[in-house]
Amino acid sequence: MRKLLIIAAACAALIGCQKQQAQSSSQQASAGATSSTLAAPSNIPASAKTYDGPFGLAGAISVAELERLGFKDAGRASNLYFGKPPKPLSDAGTYAVLATPAAGACRIMAHVDVKVVNGSGDQLKEKTDQLAELMAVKYGKHSDKVDYVKEDVYRRNRQFWMMGLKEESILYAYDWSAGKTEKPLPVDLENIEVAADTDSISSGYVAIKYTFKNFPACRKEIDARKANSL
Repeated sequence: MRKLLIIAAACAALIGCQKQQAQSSSQQASAGATSSTLAAPSNIPASAKTYDGPFGLAGAISVAELERLGFKDAGRASNLYFGKPPKPLSDAGTYAVLATPAAGACRIMAHVDVKVVNGSGDQLKEKTDQLAELMAVKYGKHSDKVDYVKEDVYRRNRQFWMMGLKEESILYAYDWSAGKTEKPLPVDLENIEVAADTDSISSGYVAIKYTFKNFPACRKEIDARKANSL
């Protein structure tokens, strides 16, 4: 998973939109979360509706409604719409919604940039922990925490942690899966993920991803459209 603008084509194919989860022990994040308070919307049309879901959005809302909210089609038949939601997170810089004409919105994503990160990834891990703790305030404790190092070289040399993350040999993420959390997720939500990611060894971002239960319908719709081109 890379920056939302870079992964548009991958999301269109629905390949590579979700990282492989590795089994690890779950633990509660301990960092404070007060820095990620909600900011007031500034560019939302007065006629647009604010929903009860993530960032004031919701699963299954129509493409037309996304456009009324000011979201713009990313093009390239990606089914990705970029914009500012009604209830943005103060430190998130990029928002995207995966949506199709029939199924509507099926995945909502946001990125929180961490501009300066040391080789061990301390600042990025700390921000990921903070956002996971903030998420737990609303949705309860995560169902899983992944802290996985695939290559032994990165396990032995933690100062190269960011390099391993860039190469996708390291995963650091929190996960909330429907039916596996201490507190039930909203009925339309299938999964929430808060994950560290990067396309650099000196900076990174935390990817927040909400996947709704109509995601398979989105995938079916996109696959059918692609098949029509054959």
